Amino acid sequence: IVLINKMDLINWDEETYNFYKKTMENFLKPLALKSLYFIPVSGYKGIGLVSQVNMPEWYKGEYFLKQLQ
Repeated sequence: IVLINKMDLINWDEETYNFYKKTMENFLKPLALKSLYFIPVSGYKGIGLVSQVNMPEWYKGEYFLKQLQ
């Protein structure tokens, strides 16, 4: 599980999220992990960590940390 934090500071910008997601995918690729989940979060506000409220529309329907525990 890879959490991309501080999303609230960039106004939940999908393009920026995708940039960091792709960067981390390339970095982790040599590990040949069976599964890899990316979740945008705001640690300060708990969005994506303890609550799905206020998650961006472009992320609806995917994984949330609470689901994966």
